[in-house]
Amino acid sequence: MKEGQGSVIGGILLIAGSCIGAGMLGLPILTGLCGFIPSIALLFSGWLFMTATALLLVEVNGWFPAQVNLLTMSNHTLGKWGKRVCWATYLFLFYAILVAYISGIGGVCSTFF
Repeated sequence: MKEGQGSVIGGILLIAGSCIGAGMLGLPILTGLCGFIPSIALLFSGWLFMTATALLLVEVNGWFPAQVNLLTMSNHTLGKWGKRVCWATYLFLFYAILVAYISGIGGVCSTFF
């Protein structure tokens, strides 16, 4: 099966869709309570952490000759326990995102009903 090249617009939409997510519901409200300067410091430190982890993920992904996913990378680099921790982290992440979306839509639905 031959893989096609991705387009620039597809990459832009993928990044935009990943950046605009459940965190956008709570970040402006919670960071606004502590003030402008602490909010900028917290958001910048979060950006720095996410950039560092993304670069580390790209580095590990470059070690593999074929396309792999995060669970395969964690299994090969961290072993069986690393894969289990990765699975648990994924489940927690998706549960947290689901809760954020449900709580966010609750306010919207309450205005209609």
